[in-house]
Amino acid sequence: MIEELEKLQDWILTFDGLKSIFGFGGTLISVFLGALLAYKYQNSIENRKQLNNEISLCQQALFFLSIVQGNLNDLKKELEIFYKPESERNNLPKVISCQKEVISNSEQLVFILHSEDANLVNYHATIEREFRKLVAIVILRNSAIDSNDKEQISRLTEELYYQFERCHTFNQQTMEASLDIFKRRYEKVPFVAGVTNVVVR
Repeated sequence: MIEELEKLQDWILTFDGLKSIFGFGGTLISVFLGALLAYKYQNSIENRKQLNNEISLCQQALFFLSIVQGNLNDLKKELEIFYKPESERNNLPKVISCQKEVISNSEQLVFILHSEDANLVNYHATIEREFRKLVAIVILRNSAIDSNDKEQISRLTEELYYQFERCHTFNQQTMEASLDIFKRRYEKVPFVAGVTNVVVR
């Protein structure tokens, strides 16, 4: 047994023995470093994918708000003519704009819920709900005009003006808040309301 240990000691002390030990140690270190770098690289790819997905969802949310704003601006042109005096409001003909809902995506902004900006998701959900309500009022009022129901026309006209003001103001506030928050969260991205394909890295 002692002879075997002496042989092992002699072998280790020779150049070939040291070369083998260092070669084995170097191989272990290389394998470990390679695995670590591969893990970090894969992790950075996943993080970049997640970041790009979040940016895309933010841009889609801004695009939705700009479409709503465009619809509201069209409706404003129709309503302004009959806004004052109030007695003229019931003479407002059938409304052409805001007759269709706009597909929204506030539920896709859930990744913001776990941050200090969580209330923004509520703003987006609220403007979606309020715009759907406005569209419903427009459709009901147009139907009341078709059936010549003056009482319904009067009631729905007042609701239309009220809901329009509510939507218009809240949509602008939500758009401004969204732009501020998105620009703060993703500093290098030039967010523009209404443009969904602009990302500069």
